[in-house]
Amino acid sequence: MADVFISYSSYDGEVAGAVCQTLESRGIRCWIAPRDVIPGVPYAEALIDGLNQCRLMVLIFSANSNQSPQVIREVERAVNKGITILPFRIDNVALSKSMEYFVSSSHWLDALTPPIGRHLPKLADTVQVLLYGGGNTALMPAEMQPSYMVAGNPVQMTTAVQPVYTTVVDVKPRNKAVVPVVIISCIIVVALAIVGVLFLMGWFRPPVIPAGMPPSSPPESGQMQQGSSQPVPPQNVSVSSSVQDSGTFKDDFTDLTSGWKQVSTERFECNYINGEFSLTEKRRNWGDMVVNRNAARFSDMVIEVDARHSSGSINTRYGLVFRAQDVDNYYRFLVTGKGEYLLQRVNGMFSQQLVQLTRSEFISSTNVVNHLKVICKGPQISLECNGHPLTAVTDKSLAAGWIGLGIYAVEPPGTAVFDNLKVYSVK
Repeated sequence: MADVFISYSSYDGEVAGAVCQTLESRGIRCWIAPRDVIPGVPYAEALIDGLNQCRLMVLIFSANSNQSPQVIREVERAVNKGITILPFRIDNVALSKSMEYFVSSSHWLDALTPPIGRHLPKLADTVQVLLYGGGNTALMPAEMQPSYMVAGNPVQMTTAVQPVYTTVVDVKPRNKAVVPVVIISCIIVVALAIVGVLFLMGWFRPPVIPAGMPPSSPPESGQMQQGSSQPVPPQNVSVSSSVQDSGTFKDDFTDLTSGWKQVSTERFECNYINGEFSLTEKRRNWGDMVVNRNAARFSDMVIEVDARHSSGSINTRYGLVFRAQDVDNYYRFLVTGKGEYLLQRVNGMFSQQLVQLTRSEFISSTNVVNHLKVICKGPQISLECNGHPLTAVTDKSLAAGWIGLGIYAVEPPGTAVFDNLKVYSVK
């Protein structure tokens, strides 16, 4: 049985893993996906079972989780179950309306200044206090004390508001005289005052479920099994609000306003470069993707692009994203510099291998252009490379969605570039 449920966006897996490791080093049992999801149990069912075990939820609040439908669903379930939510804020962003509805009144811990590691002891102390009434907060400097909101004002968790414990000793009474009423009244008043303070601070809320370790690294080339559920690396997704399903979308990436997000961080880069669009993943066993904001949603369609592995390990995977519903649900067709391909249906932090990693003589190696094509007609998905059919599968999970580009690095950094993207509806 776990004590704490860790809720986080798959983009923030590294932080969630560090939080889990810190808490468990203190003897605090955590429930975290995908580590604690039992194989064969539906993901949603496993999350509910996890929440039902736990007394406290640690929410890794970031720009990613703020917009994640999966995280918002977890928070909503925790609120409905009366579980205390402790947000651990790592990004200074305004609450989305959905998130504000559930956690605006929660106690917050800020971890906005790097490194994250310096904030973890404070988080662990706060969790210990909320779970067990213990921890080392009384020994911490005032500026490092966990702060709480009481009557709209911040209050430091000092010894003045620490829970009071009474040791009951079996002592033979001196006599059978009745304790004076005044003494009893004083005890009752003091007890009610203590209970009132603790109630305002959320001590008597039911505990929240903790989340476990970060998503485990995907298997190396050749280790994925068809139909298995594997953790999916965090993805950076930007989607359009369009709901059209007709026409054609073309992009030769010469127009810098054609709708692709441009990002340059220490973890990931995507940019227009010399008439191509480049994706660079800088993290080991990690992936990112971008979805075009201007393209319509397509259902029955053909999507094709010229793509090549530009630099990095030949195990780098790159290719097309299609029928994306949101940041948690989409298909992706990826190839590698070793002449391999795979097809996955991503669902939250897991992916179903519709086609396991397979070698093909029709896929060119490193720094050579591959013309990738996906044909979707109803539930049938057909894959082609360089004009040669690779395989076809049937999957009814996702009927329509946005299109995008993706990359995954086994050994970072890995770079792929794309050109001559075309998408058009088919009847």
